[in-house]
Amino acid sequence: MLSILCVYWFNAQNTNAQQEEPTVYQVGVAAVDVTPDFPIRLRGYSGRDTESTGVVQKLWAKALMIQSPQRPAALLITLDNCLVPAALREQVAKRLHRRVGLLPDRLSITATHTHSGPILAGMSKTLYCHPLPQKHREHIERYTKELIDKLEQVAIAAFKNPQPAHLAWARSNASFARNRRTKGGQLTMICRSWLPRIWRGSYARSI
Repeated sequence: MLSILCVYWFNAQNTNAQQEEPTVYQVGVAAVDVTPDFPIRLRGYSGRDTESTGVVQKLWAKALMIQSPQRPAALLITLDNCLVPAALREQVAKRLHRRVGLLPDRLSITATHTHSGPILAGMSKTLYCHPLPQKHREHIERYTKELIDKLEQVAIAAFKNPQPAHLAWARSNASFARNRRTKGGQLTMICRSWLPRIWRGSYARSI
C-alpha cells in the first residue's frame, strides 16, 4: 500500500477563494547536503572492513514543516541513511524545542533505507563481527555530531520561510515492485543456502 502526501502552494491573494476551500496551512521546506567529506564505514556493508573511498551520489536531509491553525507545528525530516538511532532523534528534538519551540512528539525523522549511507554512533552495534579500529570509530562519532548540527540547520530553515498551502493525500497500490517475494508465494527473510548447516534450524525462516 502506497500513501502519498501532496502539498499545494497557492497565492493567498486569490479573491476567487470560496468558503468551501480546504484548510490553509503554513508549510516550509528545506534541504541540506549530508554527504561526508572524509572516509567512513557504511551501514549496509557488514562484510566490508574498510571505509568508503569516494562519492557517487550525494546524500541529503530534507525537512517539511507544517503549521495548522488548530495544532502546534509538526516537522518531518527525511534522511538518506539506513535507519535513525533513537538517541540522535532525541538530541535533535531537544535542540528544536529550545530553538523554535517544536514539541518533541511533533518531530518525525525517517530514513530512506539507504544502505550506502554512513553508519552512525549508536547504530547497529552488533552489525560487525569484528571490533572497529579506533580511527573508524572516531570518524563515525565525528560524522554523527556533524549530522546532528545539519539536521538542526535544515529544520530551522524550514521554519524560517513558511508559505500558505493546501494539503491532500491519496492511497494506491504499487504492483510493480517485489522484494524477496515470489508471485503468490512466501516472503523469505533469510536464504537458507547462505547459513551454516548448524544454524539453519534456528535462523532460516519464511513468512
